[in-house]
Amino acid sequence: MEEKMVGFWRTREKELLKRYYRTHTPMEMSKMLNRSVRGVIKQLEKMSLRVEERECRHCGKKFKPGRRDQIYCSRKCGYEEYRKRLSEKEENFTVGMEEIATVLEKQRGGR
Repeated sequence: MEEKMVGFWRTREKELLKRYYRTHTPMEMSKMLNRSVRGVIKQLEKMSLRVEERECRHCGKKFKPGRRDQIYCSRKCGYEEYRKRLSEKEENFTVGMEEIATVLEKQRGGR
């Protein structure tokens, strides 16, 4: 399969070079060629990356990530974890407000 891919890119590059040779300067052609080679290299690197299975931080299900930084198996798990974090922050905020209220009552009562 990789041989077919390489052959495809070679013929594609030849077509592009013929087309650009007629209309562009040598400097523009070298820039274009460098960009296309970099693109081919990136594609081959993506194909060869071995993605190891990870465990979802929310539900614990095993999954293959689509990105390097993916930590949840689905958007649903990510959203549920987000809501969980929000509720924890809210809970900590209300506890903090209650403590402030008791301190203020003590100060007012002490006068």
